[in-house]
Amino acid sequence: MIKTKKNFATNIELIIKKIIPIKKANGKRMKKIRLSSGKN
Repeated sequence: MIKTKKNFATNIELIIKKIIPIKKANGKRMKKIRLSSGKN
């Protein structure tokens, strides 16, 4: 039980580390799209 719980926690950390940069990149992309659409 303890071992699986530890693995689960580390898996969540890895997933978060992967998701956060993607969200930040998407946020930057959205801002660029808004700026370009504002010009048109």
